Amino acid sequence: MIEKGAILRHDLFTHTFYGLKYVNSGWLSQILLAFCEKMGGLKLLILLRTALLLLTIGIIYHLIGTQTKHYKITLIFFVFAVALVLTNWDLRPQLFALPIFVFFYSHLYRKKKITNSSILLFSLLMILWVNLHNSFPLAIIMAGIFLLGKAGDEYHNNARYYDNKIERIKRLTGDSRLRRLLFLLIILTLVTLINPYGINIWKDVWVNSSMSAARSAEWRQTIMNDFSGYYIPGYFFIVSVVLASIILIYSKRKITFTDALLLLAFLFASFKAVRMLLWWGIVSAPILAVHFCSIEPVRERISGEKNEGEPESECLPLNILFFIVLLLTATSFLPWLRPFNPIKNARNFFDPRTEPVAIANYIKKEGLKGNMFNDINWGSYLIWKLWPEYKVFADNRLHLIPEEIWKDYIDVHCGLADWEKILNKYKISFVVLSKEDNKRTIEFIGENPGWQKAYEDKVGTIFVRK
Repeated sequence: MIEKGAILRHDLFTHTFYGLKYVNSGWLSQILLAFCEKMGGLKLLILLRTALLLLTIGIIYHLIGTQTKHYKITLIFFVFAVALVLTNWDLRPQLFALPIFVFFYSHLYRKKKITNSSILLFSLLMILWVNLHNSFPLAIIMAGIFLLGKAGDEYHNNARYYDNKIERIKRLTGDSRLRRLLFLLIILTLVTLINPYGINIWKDVWVNSSMSAARSAEWRQTIMNDFSGYYIPGYFFIVSVVLASIILIYSKRKITFTDALLLLAFLFASFKAVRMLLWWGIVSAPILAVHFCSIEPVRERISGEKNEGEPESECLPLNILFFIVLLLTATSFLPWLRPFNPIKNARNFFDPRTEPVAIANYIKKEGLKGNMFNDINWGSYLIWKLWPEYKVFADNRLHLIPEEIWKDYIDVHCGLADWEKILNKYKISFVVLSKEDNKRTIEFIGENPGWQKAYEDKVGTIFVRK
């Protein structure tokens, strides 16, 4: 896109659906990532990720801190939020959406009044968001929740005993805060059309979410079936739900309609998809922190500290210490210091135990010819390392894969009976398989006289036609 000066609108990276037109909703984030790689290689990309994550967690910490005004509780619920998003901090376009989402939520949660400057700022950020990543509907959902929540709070809390329902509704329509929230909601919806695809960007959001839900592990329901991959956060999620229930049960603070809607909406979304745990952690942490402060023993403890002057004397040094630790941790993952990181697994940019680092190097070195079949989880890595000399069978853009090709991929991936016919159908010359994902296929193809093993390591295997 940088070289051609045009947005990529069709597939260039596969030999199975090459030329397929699609809505490239993350075009701007792709350009930013490509520009960083051109300017500073992988090191600059890692630096960019670190900066975006620091900005995100800084806003989260500030939001919780302003609500609780207590450093210990702030730190506890900051960890609560971060624990739920650990597997969602990969180097990918969603990174750009994180600080924008957190800023939207923080501003709407803290500010009692929406000003004209806020509406303008939100509109500009929304235009940026809709061109960066297709998670932009979250901003509209948040604005709608705050509108309904504020309306519900006003309807029940500020009604006079002699008011009837019609008078209450009339009072709501005259509330300036609600009118501004409604105006913000309308503006945010309209500015989503400021993108190269217009209204079709919404079709892409629907297709992406519906197709990915059927094909991707991170879009499947949150369950607890093992301790690996995307299911690790499932355990954190269950713990977070239990803690949230306990806090809300013992809280002396009346839960508002806004808080209830936020918790229920993102709780439901998190049960529907592992991917949504990221947003649940961010949204629930400040709400639960405020309610935690109202629990009787906690409130008494806080009151006692205020009387003794402890928060004033201890808050600043400990917060400074926390940010020093945070900064040192982030710095240890920077490219120039990564080889000295105390965590051995973090010293490499890519984990050679899970990524096909040596496999990609072998393919390039040996100059293997013909069409490739590959484990789909390695598709993006293989494109990054081998394109344009090599095109993959499929990659992680799961919602783009036509249904017939997807079915064929799954049959080979799982080692079903027709795997050999499918490889012949697509004229596959060599097969790149993962030992973790393709055990059955590796066993069958290894016993087939028409194929021979060309390369093997701890991660995977390459078979070529004899």
